Amino acid sequence: MKIYWDIFIAFLKTGLLTFGGGPAGIALVQNEAVTRYGWFSIEEWPNVVAMANALPGPIATKLAAVVGYQAGGVIGAVLALIATVAPTAIAVVGLLSIYNRFKDADWMKGMMRGVGPVVVMMVLYSAYTMGIKLKIDVWTIGIALVSGVVMYFKLFDSVFLIFASLIIGALFIR
Repeated sequence: MKIYWDIFIAFLKTGLLTFGGGPAGIALVQNEAVTRYGWFSIEEWPNVVAMANALPGPIATKLAAVVGYQAGGVIGAVLALIATVAPTAIAVVGLLSIYNRFKDADWMKGMMRGVGPVVVMMVLYSAYTMGIKLKIDVWTIGIALVSGVVMYFKLFDSVFLIFASLIIGALFIR
């Protein structure tokens, strides 16, 4: 029973503290799932994120489902999803009414500008911690470069990058 409480609290925290969208929350989920509870090793974590990214939908809910299921089965996945989505949905309704009322106020504009650098650093930290565990070889560099070009020029949706890299990995990388 404790595992279900741990899952719920871990995702309640990440759901309430993630600002700037799902990718910014990857580092928070990583801290809970890898560092605090040990549901995954740091070596497994990039694969978990890649698997979740291969599916359609927001990364926060996909990570909640994957991590919750790994830690506590179907009940764990459901609890993680509820803890991720419900508080955010409730908070959005309340905060949107406040934002709409004060959006032209200088203090509100300052708050929005002040939080941006934190979100950027959270995304960079998450990328760094996943990247240091990668085996750097010609395949890794090639896939990273092609992915960067495709994303920069918006040549096609990034989900195709995930599937293409899975196929390339299965066929050519050992």
